Amino acid sequence: MVFRWFLVILGWGTIVLNHIFLMNGLHHSYGFFEALFHGLKLFTIQSNILVLLSLSFALGYRKRRKTNFFTDSKVRTAFAVYISITMLTFFLVLRQEYQTTGILQAIHVITHYIIPAGYLIDWFITVRVGGFRWTDGLKWTVYPLLYGLLSLFYGRLLGDYAYPFLNMEVLSTAELTFNFLIGGLIFFLLSLLFIRLQKVRESRE
Repeated sequence: MVFRWFLVILGWGTIVLNHIFLMNGLHHSYGFFEALFHGLKLFTIQSNILVLLSLSFALGYRKRRKTNFFTDSKVRTAFAVYISITMLTFFLVLRQEYQTTGILQAIHVITHYIIPAGYLIDWFITVRVGGFRWTDGLKWTVYPLLYGLLSLFYGRLLGDYAYPFLNMEVLSTAELTFNFLIGGLIFFLLSLLFIRLQKVRESRE
């Protein structure tokens, strides 16, 4: 309970701080809505918001012992997949491109490491096991694929791409296709790994 409150307060506070930073950055000063769209175009921010919604609703529904969309065990597991990708992609691919200091560095550490790790711990300890199917992995992959397509549209329209591996102005069609296929495959395989873990846990209960 205390751990969840810590993650919720830290996470939402960081999301707000990131928005303020976008409005009053060192190299830019976006308006309120421009900063909002600039932040939401990032999978990092989207995945953090999803897990924070899950944690927040879990706190609200805890006493009533009820569930809703954001506290459903399959939805929580899908979010665990997404936030894992956020953490792994930043550490393995993007970390060297975002050499930051001060407040921005703190935002990166919290959104890419602390919240993801904290959510995964909470998920492992509290998620209900049972009822998972292998086909769930396909369903969970739809969202990141749609995100990628919308990111291409957003980037093409405004010339502001969320990530270098989705930049149509730099990459060829073959490279973009490869990135999509590899990205979708990684999401799907990681989903299967989480489902396998749940099935193993279910067999031991």
